[in-house]
Amino acid sequence: MDLFKFIGKFVGKALHDQKLLDCYFVKAFYKKILDMPLNYTDLEDYDTELYKSLKWMLDNGGVEHLCTYFVQDEDYYGH
Repeated sequence: MDLFKFIGKFVGKALHDQKLLDCYFVKAFYKKILDMPLNYTDLEDYDTELYKSLKWMLDNGGVEHLCTYFVQDEDYYGH
């Protein structure tokens, strides 16, 4: 089960049962609930060091020599 679906069901159950959740969610979770697109700035709440590194690379030119690539692998039913 997708992590967002699990958390959504958990929060939904708490709301349905009128229970207060004393917790903090990152900005990306709220954006996902509102069906808003995510971008790299949402990473700041989750991993500050990674966010700072990405921001530095975007703000400074000539970082091609770092040979860093950001890719995402997705599995579509075995493909």
